[in-house]
Amino acid sequence: MRGSFLFFERVAQHDARMTNLDEERAEQRRWTARQKRPVPFLDALVEGEFLPVDQIRDKQAAALGRMLHFASECVPY
Repeated sequence: MRGSFLFFERVAQHDARMTNLDEERAEQRRWTARQKRPVPFLDALVEGEFLPVDQIRDKQAAALGRMLHFASECVPY
C-alpha cells in the first residue's frame, strides 16, 4: 500500500502542463515509442490542442457540417 502512495505523491509533484507544441510532441514521443505501429490520429489530436481558437472553431464547424450532411442523406428517421 505504501508503494502506491509514493507513486501518487510523485505524480502530484510532476507538472504535466505543456507550454507549446514542441514540448508536447517530445512528451508524446515518450509514450508512443512503445507502440508497435504509428497512430497518425494521435499526432492530429496533439496538434489540434495548440491551434488558434478561430481555427479550432472552423474545424469544429466543418466536422459538424459533415455529420449533419451525412445524417440528412443517410439516416431514415
